[in-house]
Amino acid sequence: MFTNVWYVAERSASLSAEPIKVRMLGCDFVLFRDKTGKAACLSNVCPHRGANLAGGKCRDDGSVACPYHGWRFNRDGQCVRIPSQTQPDKIELPQAKVDAYPVIEKNGLIWVFLGDEPEQAAPPFDIPEVGDSKYRQIDVNEVWNCSYERAVEIDLDYVHSHFVHGAFGEEHRARPPDHVVEDFSEHGFATHLIAKSQPNRGLWRLLRKEGKGVPSYLKFKLPGFCRRVQVFIGGEGSKMHFAFYHFATPIDDEHVQNRLLFFRAFMTHPFFDKTNIKRNEQAIREDRKICEEIYPKSPTVARDWEVQTEHDHLVGAFHRILRGMREKGWQIDAKARREMAADNKPLLIPSPARRKTPAGWAFPAVPRIAAKAVRAQAAE
Repeated sequence: MFTNVWYVAERSASLSAEPIKVRMLGCDFVLFRDKTGKAACLSNVCPHRGANLAGGKCRDDGSVACPYHGWRFNRDGQCVRIPSQTQPDKIELPQAKVDAYPVIEKNGLIWVFLGDEPEQAAPPFDIPEVGDSKYRQIDVNEVWNCSYERAVEIDLDYVHSHFVHGAFGEEHRARPPDHVVEDFSEHGFATHLIAKSQPNRGLWRLLRKEGKGVPSYLKFKLPGFCRRVQVFIGGEGSKMHFAFYHFATPIDDEHVQNRLLFFRAFMTHPFFDKTNIKRNEQAIREDRKICEEIYPKSPTVARDWEVQTEHDHLVGAFHRILRGMREKGWQIDAKARREMAADNKPLLIPSPARRKTPAGWAFPAVPRIAAKAVRAQAAE
């Protein structure tokens, strides 16, 4: 898993007046809204006795109060009140603070930056379909018992559509049309292909012309580990198209929170939701079964033992991005983390404040694989 990435922590509609706990990268966080209604994210572990801050209350001053002794923390992670003191508002303890993480709320999603180098990261992006009356939106949330890598990879695999979902008809059509992967930045890549359409059946006979090719555009963006796909069922530029976004947030090494946003520009009446939800959920269940049974559950970036083929270049582009982040020293060292966790002390994701003030933190940061160690391994 990697730090210094913007992740989708929650949907905006899920965060109201009470704080909630969210687990990401193997750590717990508290999300809450300050007195202006702006979303905030802190490490969930109180430095006093390790209590669960998400079990507390939001206060009128915009802070979140620990349920154990009422210590209050503002959106910057600073303790602003200790009720048991003679002077509750006079805080002189240097360790009376928690990690605070940058938050951006847009398009109905709460994005949280988990790391200490926000200036190095690609920022959250716009989703133009949100709020556009031309589209009907359907959302799906699912936790899978697999790593985020597996969930992303199946989204980048054109061949699996035939064998897992029975798409495209005969087996010889499992070979996808030729396509080229283009890196549009160090944080993303894209491709485009035109698939042969399947025979029209039912309502499809009224909605699209027989035999027209189906253009499909795919983009992967590092923020949110997001894949965006747009498919023009009725042919290039047709009003009969749909788009969907898949955000994969690592919960821990073996679990991922998948959030999917589906937008269709046809059959937009709510009457057709049931059919579309059924179709989408069937595909999700089929993908989930594959991913949850892949070995090992928690792969590493270097997977030289896996046999690659000519049509694995999308997955290869994804792995190149992961390797680039590893070379920057952003990958959590899973082995060292387990060894440190044996001391029974919370390990937290480092926030930007730790770079400015490295000392005075109650709990250590999770260990990461040093960039120089990665370069040494590559040289070998």
